[in-house]
Amino acid sequence: LHDGISFQVSTVKISKTRCHGHSPWREVEIDYSAANEYVDAHYGENSPSSPYFHRCVTDSSSDLSSTSNRVVEPIFDARKGIYDHDLEGYRTASLPLCGFSLLNLPSDVTDWNAIDQIQHVYLQELEVCIPSIFPGKQTRHVEFWNPMLRGEDYTIQRDYDDTSMSTSNVASTVHIDTDIGAFESLDEIVGMVENNRVATRTGGTDDFSRVDIIDSISNGHRFAIVNFWRNIDPRPVESAPLA
Repeated sequence: LHDGISFQVSTVKISKTRCHGHSPWREVEIDYSAANEYVDAHYGENSPSSPYFHRCVTDSSSDLSSTSNRVVEPIFDARKGIYDHDLEGYRTASLPLCGFSLLNLPSDVTDWNAIDQIQHVYLQELEVCIPSIFPGKQTRHVEFWNPMLRGEDYTIQRDYDDTSMSTSNVASTVHIDTDIGAFESLDEIVGMVENNRVATRTGGTDDFSRVDIIDSISNGHRFAIVNFWRNIDPRPVESAPLA
């Protein structure tokens, strides 16, 4: 990447995509190979398209080799909103519109490595803000699970002493954190959440309502798995913002 604008790749074909009439803030090369291989392995002919991330195919003669799974994607400033091609203008990012939202959420956490502060400060701050990202929806259950610190200087480490946060390095390729379709049953999905959940309250008031959750979803109530990301360094994020 040179000056954040142009770059040269001598060994692979690169497709370029742009929003017409709007220059991106940056452009970056994305490798979709792992995501395409995952979808193909798990869904095969039932996949909506093959490859699933079909923009990565450089031309009609390309196959699914690793060199055809790379694409130059434009990166826009999400603080300006999401560009709507039909309206030829920007709209505010929201979960219903585009699958993500930007929140201004100050926190009282002073030590992001202290699991106690994550449990009893940060997760309760998130719980308070959840109605704002699902406006008009009544939330019956909220469960938090698998909190983790991620960064290019971290190694994979899971702590079971209830004092420190788990850590992990960044993921270098496009991936799916939780694929609902890969689970054999609703009971298995709920069990995964229960086994990895973090209690947010003390005094015996934080029981996991497994039966009610399964009954609610079985009776047609919708559920969502939402990732919350935030920068915990005082410096701006310069690479791997959502990895």
